[in-house]
Amino acid sequence: MPATLDPSNWNVADIHLASGIGGGARYLEVVASFAFFDDEAGWIELHGSVQLSELRQDNQHIPSLLGLDVLRHFTMTLNLTAQSLDFEWLG
Repeated sequence: MPATLDPSNWNVADIHLASGIGGGARYLEVVASFAFFDDEAGWIELHGSVQLSELRQDNQHIPSLLGLDVLRHFTMTLNLTAQSLDFEWLG
């Protein structure tokens, strides 16, 4: 893990607290860029921030999720037969 993401190196003033279905968590919010490739539009870049949760023994089983801040830029189509989830850039 990069040293800047190690919770023991986080500045106390930058730590946030959250709680939800998976329990409580400390997290660090950092500036991030997301890039997706679309066959028609090419590379799509979104800029914003991401909340990095403190990795602990009791939360390692919880899968990572894309938040609505990213997903709102796409139409999603679920195909259960093909077992696929397709994202279409809304432009």
